[in-house]
Amino acid sequence: MPLAPLSSAGLFPADPRRPEGRVWRGTLTDGRVVAVKLAVRSDQPQETATTQDRLAVEAQVLAQVRPRGAPVPELIAAEPGVLITEWCAGATLDDWSQRLSAAARRAPVAAAGRGLLRLEAAFAQLPGAAAAVERRRPAWLAERRREFCAAREVVQRLIDRRPVMREQERIIADEWEALWAVVAASRLTLGPLDVNARNVLLDRETSPGGQRRWQATFLDMGAIGPDSPARRLVHYTVALGAWQPAGRCVRGLTPAVARRWAAAAAAQWPGEPGLHLQQLDAYALLAELLLLGQVQAVLAGKRPELAAAWAAPAERRRQVARIVRRPLAAHGPAHTIRRVLAERNQLYSVV
Repeated sequence: MPLAPLSSAGLFPADPRRPEGRVWRGTLTDGRVVAVKLAVRSDQPQETATTQDRLAVEAQVLAQVRPRGAPVPELIAAEPGVLITEWCAGATLDDWSQRLSAAARRAPVAAAGRGLLRLEAAFAQLPGAAAAVERRRPAWLAERRREFCAAREVVQRLIDRRPVMREQERIIADEWEALWAVVAASRLTLGPLDVNARNVLLDRETSPGGQRRWQATFLDMGAIGPDSPARRLVHYTVALGAWQPAGRCVRGLTPAVARRWAAAAAAQWPGEPGLHLQQLDAYALLAELLLLGQVQAVLAGKRPELAAAWAAPAERRRQVARIVRRPLAAHGPAHTIRRVLAERNQLYSVV
């Protein structure tokens, strides 16, 4: 697909805070505002084949899933090393999380959940999607097991910091195995792998009836593979602001939003809403524990590369610990593990 002609007005960084980035804002000669994604960054002029391949994959994916109803940008043009799409208005969910109150965040997070279901439905229509997922299930399980073991180490360090009674330790051990059963039984679907709150744009659009409603657009389709829809939602909506240098870490996904998404997921895939809700809580707990472990490593001087990117790591640790204490589901292994840790003050001891 040949590149569309750009006007002589020039290109501007899509995010002024990151002028060295790969995404730029430009204008076509017909007046359309577009996003121009490059394979190289201005501060990394050496082009890599991997980045070029990702752009090529993204062009193919956008061309296939948008006509099937996926909330992704319209593909305008693509050539090796360059991808041009429509410019999508709004801000990322990560940025909205820093601007809005907890109550005001629910609507855009719910919109991200609705948009994800549409994205999942579009990918499911691709020829060979189900077969591709099953071929890669063993590798997916192996990767989740590594994350699972790393999260368990974080729990053990919390226990070592403030020992629990033998009965509580037994409960954690039993529920941890039950947690793995929830993860291992997950339904996998084909979809994006680069899932985080910076890859969801949210904007308020006016409906024909005059109502303003949040709409989500999903970005970065250059890496595609199998994952659980619940895990994708968690990584789009949990630990918002965690990677903003001066941000505060919050969880956008609330129990109420999670319940509504689980009910909608049950209408799209097999399983009771309670099962989908328990999966959300399980993946959220794992993601939160892994983030807590990273922050603790920074405080211990073991992750200097993260220390340079994060401000106030002690406060971030307190923020993440508060999130870990709050379950999304009213029962299930993740709920029980959170409760036991909170009861024995493992989490309060780092707040």
